[in-house]
Amino acid sequence: MMGKTISHDNVPVKSGQGGMGKFDFAQDSRLDRKVTLKILPQPLSESAQLRLRRILFSMTLIWLSLVAGMGTAIAQDEGTPRRRAVRLDLGFGQSPPGSHVSMPIILTLPRGVQIWSATNEITFPTQLLSFQEARKGLAAEIAEAEVTTEVKQDDQDPESSILKVTIKGKAGMAIPRGVLVDLVFNISEQAQLGETIVLKNSASAVSPDDPPQPIDPVTGNDGEIVIDETAIVFACFFYMH
Repeated sequence: MMGKTISHDNVPVKSGQGGMGKFDFAQDSRLDRKVTLKILPQPLSESAQLRLRRILFSMTLIWLSLVAGMGTAIAQDEGTPRRRAVRLDLGFGQSPPGSHVSMPIILTLPRGVQIWSATNEITFPTQLLSFQEARKGLAAEIAEAEVTTEVKQDDQDPESSILKVTIKGKAGMAIPRGVLVDLVFNISEQAQLGETIVLKNSASAVSPDDPPQPIDPVTGNDGEIVIDETAIVFACFFYMH
C-alpha cells in the first residue's frame, strides 16, 4: 500500500498491525494532517457467499454432533409427541477438476439414544466422481468400529453408482456422536468449474440391543461438492490425531 494514493490520502510512510488487523499511515492532502487508513475487503460475490454458508453449515453439523446431541425434531401424526431423529449427515466439499475431495459422514444422536451400526447409501454420478477410500473418523475409532464399503451400479439410473458404507461398533459397544468416516472421491477432469455435484444420501441405523433393533426415525442431509479452482481443507482439532 506504501506509495499509493487513495482518494486524497497519500500513503508515503508505513504500515502497521494491531487489534484491528493491518492498517496504513497516510497524509491527508486536503486537511494537511496525518491519518490512519483501514482498507476493508471487497464484498463477497454471491457464489462466494454460498460457498461460505455451506462451509459454515458443515462446521455447524460437527459442532452440534459434539455439543448439542439433540438431533432434529420430526413431527409425528397430529396428537402424538414429537420425536427426535438420529442423523447421519453428509458434509460439503470443494475441489478443482482432476483432484480428490473428502466428504465426512457426521453422526448426531438425540439424548438417551444409542446406535451400534450405521449405514449410508450414497448415490453419485459415475461420470464425474469415482470412490477412492473410506477413512475412519474419531467416533468410529473410539467404538473400535469396522468400516466396510461397497460400490454398485444404480439399477434405476445407469449413469449413477451407489456407495454403501456400513459402520459397525465392537460387539455391544455403542458408537458415539461425531465424524464416523471421511469418504474420499476422485473428481473427473470432465467436471466443470462452478458445477455442484449432489450426493443423494439414504441412512439407517440399529441399536446395540440383543438382538439389535432398527432405529426410527433416521435421517440425513445430502452432500454437495462444488467444483472450484480453490480446494477447501477443514480440520477440527477434535478429530485431528
